[in-house]
Amino acid sequence: MARNSIKFEEAKPEVNGIAHNCLINIQKLSKYRKFPDILTYPALCAPKFPKFSLVCWQPPHLEWVKVNTNGSYLASHAGMGGIFRDSYGACLLFFHSPVMDEDPLEAEAQDIFWAISLARKLGIRNLWLESDSLILINILNRLLSSPWNLVY
Repeated sequence: MARNSIKFEEAKPEVNGIAHNCLINIQKLSKYRKFPDILTYPALCAPKFPKFSLVCWQPPHLEWVKVNTNGSYLASHAGMGGIFRDSYGACLLFFHSPVMDEDPLEAEAQDIFWAISLARKLGIRNLWLESDSLILINILNRLLSSPWNLVY
């Protein structure tokens, strides 16, 4: 795609074309000895893969209900959801919804808010809440200060 059409006609660039151009430019830099070692930098040679670990769901104690929540945010689109299970692992309730949030932390916070609100409305007194947002858990435990857009 022509650079001018991207710049002046608001055309969307093709990702593969950009990646191809970057690779060619890196090869030229190496070939013409501008940066002869550029292709030996670890960041360019060895892609970094995320580390994975197996996480097994653990049921809550007897007479407790566990809710697993997850908020999601991607390019100004956000969503949230959760699932309530009893100590036998049986699904009691699940919820999900698109939300209007400004960032991933706000989506996670709104998710936890709705999980707690639903639990209160259902009369659940022993609630075990799990979230994958360590930052938000630390904020709720007062280990971190809250950003301006979160008030609890």
